[in-house]
Amino acid sequence: MKIKVSNFLAMFPKIHPSKLKDTAAAVAKNLDVTSGVIRPFYKTKFEKKLNDFGTFIQDIRYFSFPDKVGFFQFPSYVDLTYSPIADDQYRRVYWSGDSRGNGHILYSYTPLLTAGETFNPRYWYKLGIPAPTQPPLIQSHSTSYTEDEQADLADEARIYVYTYVTEIGEESAPSPASAMITLPHDKSIVKLTGLYLDPDASSGRNIKKKRIYRSLTNSSGTADLYFVAEIDAAIEEFEDKLDGSDVNTADSLPSIAWDAPRTGLSGLGVTAKGVNYAFYEKTACFSEPYYPYAWPRDYEITVQYDIVAMGHFENYIIVATKSTPYLISGIDPSTTTVQELPLNEACISKRSMVSMATCVCYASPNGIVMAYGATAKLISEAYFDKDTWNALNPQSIHAVEYRGKYLFFYENGNDRGAYIFDPLQIDFGITKLDFWFKAATRHHQTEKLFFLDTDNNVHLLDDTISNRLPFTWRSKVFDVGGDGARMLAAKVVADNYNDLNIKIFCDNKLLYQKKLINNRSFRLPNHSKHTEWQIELSGTSSVRDIVLAETMVELSK
Repeated sequence: MKIKVSNFLAMFPKIHPSKLKDTAAAVAKNLDVTSGVIRPFYKTKFEKKLNDFGTFIQDIRYFSFPDKVGFFQFPSYVDLTYSPIADDQYRRVYWSGDSRGNGHILYSYTPLLTAGETFNPRYWYKLGIPAPTQPPLIQSHSTSYTEDEQADLADEARIYVYTYVTEIGEESAPSPASAMITLPHDKSIVKLTGLYLDPDASSGRNIKKKRIYRSLTNSSGTADLYFVAEIDAAIEEFEDKLDGSDVNTADSLPSIAWDAPRTGLSGLGVTAKGVNYAFYEKTACFSEPYYPYAWPRDYEITVQYDIVAMGHFENYIIVATKSTPYLISGIDPSTTTVQELPLNEACISKRSMVSMATCVCYASPNGIVMAYGATAKLISEAYFDKDTWNALNPQSIHAVEYRGKYLFFYENGNDRGAYIFDPLQIDFGITKLDFWFKAATRHHQTEKLFFLDTDNNVHLLDDTISNRLPFTWRSKVFDVGGDGARMLAAKVVADNYNDLNIKIFCDNKLLYQKKLINNRSFRLPNHSKHTEWQIELSGTSSVRDIVLAETMVELSK
């Protein structure tokens, strides 16, 4: 009779220890088994203490630029994205959910991303620029042509609009159109007034300029609005002397259908194709690709149930609601399609939603849901039944990706902790981690994972060191049947024996324990036969194999 364990697995908490696979664990803490061996999980190390800024810090984000690094600090749990433009000279960052924004998506940019003494970003603006509400007024218009010359010319019908422009060139939709005037194509002067800067639009926004456009029929016979001039935001008058032939008709007004994002948007994210998304009640909203401040209302999609969270993978966006999830497919938000997925799994924690390379995961009343391809399924059924899942208080779950794995934290009264598993390889099992933090953030460019504790301390998951967390791996209960067996010999093969301990249990009682110092076989104390056997390993040394046998000879075979 021999018991050998290789190609270790983590645990499957809902399965009785006697019914597990031979290589599965009844207890798996602070370890990783994806390589087939037991490896201790990485430690966290203190990184920095954040300054208090008059209220609790609930969330953080790490930023790293060539000339500065640091942490954004927020009084609320936020969703943050970076500029979708590669090598954005302004280093723009955008976030939703900040209680200081009164429902607005906020953004900041260099040099305002200062390493301030209080918090970061030190300054921010409301995202999006509302269109001017007043049309420009035609104060006068004239031409240098004589009446006789005008009689031989074809007149041009013309209207004017204007837009607001921020310091970094973000542009609003146009104002209402001016009155239409008729005058010659060239040698004409039009004086505009009423180029009004609305205080509601400029409040909380860094509007610096106005752009003036006028209608013109181009060479292909299409009438559109084309750029005439840019003036300072404070100026309310302008005189247009530009001949029609001097107007650049290559590019018409781009922002004619661009709206500012709705107030109250939540769950901000950005796809690999530069489309920002967020939601409000039952409405999923999308930005113009690579224009995070422009959210056309024509791109909005309304679903049947209130939205709780949104995420994305590949060319899909998952919309998790208080009932069934929805899948929105397509790269361009003007041509997307939406389908309700055949899975009645609501999202019960917005912060549990994690967007990964090929899937999205979130917490439902019954476990963890993974959306992948064009479908979704409940993937944690192998780990949790209804009782073990409810014991985690799944409404409390917040999660983060760590190297393709789903790492989530839970809190149920004094019971706090974390679990980690690979959603694409659920057969490896799930591992419990003996730490808890109130917020976690992953920096995509460096793969650094930071955590925030309740005392404003930031901790880094230090996956570059050999000094790791002490692990515990306990085997299934091996029922040898019959009258039992007398296991009298054992051996453990490890990478090293710097810190490795073994405990052997039989019939639910501790038979033997030992600090291992090498890979030599060792004898167990003499004992009577026992039916149920269980092995526990702990320490910080990686383990490859465990063997129990009735004799030393059998052990060596």
